[in-house]
Amino acid sequence: MYTRKFMGHDICLTPTWGDVQISKFKSFEYQFDGPGSYEKNFECKLRLFSKTDHAGVSFSFSMFKLFMIRFNIHDHRHWDFENNCWKVYDHQER
Repeated sequence: MYTRKFMGHDICLTPTWGDVQISKFKSFEYQFDGPGSYEKNFECKLRLFSKTDHAGVSFSFSMFKLFMIRFNIHDHRHWDFENNCWKVYDHQER
């Protein structure tokens, strides 16, 4: 748990995270975090990763160095850069 002063009041937040499988190869992850070592007063990011390990989309938002939220939908698989496709392991089906 984190405690931080904001406008004369103590703000307490407990970090929370989770991971939910939403398809055969994809997961939804979420993270909520309280006051920490955030460098900026405000930050909002939307990122898209393709043709790489754990490809997917990520959204994060932080405000006033008080809290941060992050949501990811990512692929469990790894990218085979030599063959330009997903790696398939013996225990996986195509």
